[in-house]
Amino acid sequence: MWKFVELACNIISVIFAFLAAYWWYLSATDEPPPGHVERGSPDMLIDMKVSLVGMMKLQSKWNKRAAGSAAIAAAFQGFALLIQSATSS
Repeated sequence: MWKFVELACNIISVIFAFLAAYWWYLSATDEPPPGHVERGSPDMLIDMKVSLVGMMKLQSKWNKRAAGSAAIAAAFQGFALLIQSATSS
């Protein structure tokens, strides 16, 4: 039975590790939406700030999800290691 629990912990850990990697990839590759203001326009600076804030909020969302997934993956990997060491003794 403990081998099954250990395997389940490892599988859950792998799934959450891949989710964390995916969400961090999304965070790293996000780009601000295309500006609606022509280059050189006086409103360009305001538009760039709004785009930057929106992009930072989106990156924050992806980073939060990725960090949570990484924490869950680490916890399940820790459980798997504890089970492995307890059953091998």
